[in-house]
Amino acid sequence: MAVKSQTFRVVLLAGVCAAFLPWGCASDSENEAEAHFNEGKALHEKDEWHAAIDCFTKAIALNPQFVEAYRHRGTLYLKVP
Repeated sequence: MAVKSQTFRVVLLAGVCAAFLPWGCASDSENEAEAHFNEGKALHEKDEWHAAIDCFTKAIALNPQFVEAYRHRGTLYLKVP
């Protein structure tokens, strides 16, 4: 009976861990969006505004929920003549 109880606990723990796995790991597109976002920030600091806007736009295309990318892009739109 002890073996069944221990097996049940292991299976239960594995199930709980698997249920939360999607929230613990970023997707490839989210990681790529973050990379474009960081590149955009670096370009912004170098005053390469058009290139930075392109990077923020790519980040948004990969992750439409990326609020900071929208904010940074909007700030640059106000600066670009």
